[in-house]
Formats: sequence, C-alpha cells, structure tokens
Amino acid sequence: MALFNFRQKEKPDIPKDAPKKKGLALVFSTLWREFFGLLKLNFVFILASLPIVTIPAAIKAMSRITISMVRDENYFLWHDFWAAFKDDFWKSFFGGLVFLAAFFLFSFSVLAYNELAIQIHWILLVLAAFSIALLIWAYLASLYFFPMNAYVNLKFTQLLKNSVILVFYGWKRSGLAFLAALITFGLPIALLPYSAVFLVFISFPLTNLLVSLALYPIIEKRTVLLEQETEETQHQDEKFLQSSTFKGWDEAEEEEAPRSAVLQGWDDEPEEKAEETAANPTEEETKNVE
Repeated sequence: MALFNFRQKEKPDIPKDAPKKKGLALVFSTLWREFFGLLKLNFVFILASLPIVTIPAAIKAMSRITISMVRDENYFLWHDFWAAFKDDFWKSFFGGLVFLAAFFLFSFSVLAYNELAIQIHWILLVLAAFSIALLIWAYLASLYFFPMNAYVNLKFTQLLKNSVILVFYGWKRSGLAFLAALITFGLPIALLPYSAVFLVFISFPLTNLLVSLALYPIIEKRTVLLEQETEETQHQDEKFLQSSTFKGWDEAEEEEAPRSAVLQGWDDEPEEKAEETAANPTEEETKNVE
C-alpha cells in the first residue's frame, strides 16, 4: 500500500517551472501534497523517540524531512530520517538539554515570583511576566535550533547563538511559528483526552511542518549571510597571510643587507689601511731606507 511505502518517488505532477505559491496557498498545497507523508513521518518519529533521550535527534531528523517537503524536494523518508538522526547526534542531544534546562528554570521562576507576589508585594508580578517572556523566547529559539541543525553545518555554540538571534531577526515569522505550534500542539494537549487521536497520529509532524514553513525562509536567508561572512573572513585571512609572508621576506632581505654591508666594511678596513701605509710610509721606515 502507498501509505506504508517509505520511498518518496519523483513528483511528475508538479511542473518545475510552476510559479511558487506563498502564504496560505503554500500551506494548504503542501498539506494536501504531503498528508500521507506526514502520517508515515509521525510513525517513524514516535519509533525514534521511544528511548526518550533520543527525542532531540528525532526532532532534528523530522525537521530535515519537513524542510524537504517545504522545498518540494524528493526524499526517501526512512533513509533520510535515520541519516539525519545519526548525523551530529550529540549536537541535538546537548541542544535538547540546554533548552530543557531553560524551560525548567524559567517555568520555576514564573511560579516562584507569582507566589512571592501573593505573599510579599504585587510588584514581583513584573518579574513573573519577564520570566514568561524568557520562557517563550527559549521555546522560539528551540524552534529555530533543530531545523538549523538539520540544514546548516555550524558549531554547537554558533547554532545556539543564531537560534537566539533569529527569534528577533525574523520576529514576524517567529510569531507565526509560535501561533502554529500553539494551535496544533498546545491546544490538543489542553483538550486531552478528546484530542488524543489527533495528538498521537499527526500533531507532531504537522506542527513541525508548519514551523518549517514559517521559519525556513529566515534560516535560508541567514545561512546565505553566514556563508558570505565565512567567505569574506577566509579571503581576508588569505590576504593577511600573503601580506605577512611577503613582509617577512622583505624584512629578512633588509636585515641581511645591513649585515652584509657591515661585514663588508670590516673586511675592507684592513685592506684600506694597508694601502694607506704603503702610500704614506712612517718616519721610522724612511730613516731605515736612508
């Protein structure tokens, strides 16, 4: 059956020169085209998440597939998912730990400041509100982290830094991603047990696809900028090394020139004195000759 075929073949029904859709038209056309793919992706994601500690790597691998859906690329779901799952596994793992720690810290801060505001003074509600803002900020940064880890080859610290920056850099699309995640993942959790079927069968990949639709243009644009900055840095380093090398040669020649001149001067001094002595004999030598 096609539902259990994990090899996604070419898509002859989509002309290569077809105009690209935008906005809601892109969202609905992608959902229509990839619906059964999302069901299969959900099965593989749950399978990969069973050990619990592998959830960050499974999210990254799922992001890799949904980005391929967004870009309308051909993909082999089973092979590409597990390849992305194993690739940079520890980056995903430690990224998950960082964001999990941030979620717990800011959630605890919200509860603690709220309780202190009740017991001490209402002004502490400002700190509770600030903690809520940080909690949302950390969640949005995590939405950027895993797609970037799947799509861009960066160091762990660079991934974290860019995830934090992109929340503000693409604040409109960050808001859309947060709204999509709230509707397709947060709301079903709030409506449990009535939404259990939706949550188990399609909520995870659907949320991830909508997040990828919202954030991928920002990630792609940032990636282009990073590549340009990397190329400029490499070009500047090459120029610096070349100039330093030539400068070293010039200085070496300048150092050798004075040294040779000095040595030449030392060698010439005895010869010059001998010639002066032969041309101008001393008084003793003149008397001896007489």
